[in-house]
Amino acid sequence: MPNQALSSLEASYARSDKLIFYILIAMQIFSFALAGLHDTWKLALFVGMPLLLIPCYLIYVFPGQIVTRIVNSVALMSYCAAVGPHGSKTVFKELSDATANKNAC
Repeated sequence: MPNQALSSLEASYARSDKLIFYILIAMQIFSFALAGLHDTWKLALFVGMPLLLIPCYLIYVFPGQIVTRIVNSVALMSYCAAVGPHGSKTVFKELSDATANKNAC
């Protein structure tokens, strides 16, 4: 009986991984839409696409495993940071200001 419960739990995790994958696809489409508005195509392509493709690979290779769930959660939080209320322009501006100040010293 414990093996059956474990396999049922892993099947539930695998279904959850697929749901998260569809959410990540929607967030990537949303980031492309925002990239057109705010001219942040580099962020949408070079950050957003790996955030979509790495979980996709793990969902396919390791469905229902802990590593897949952890990477999915990191991808979701990274999308939230990239397209959040302060937006990606703020992130890029702070990064460029920090490197400019570092070079000035």
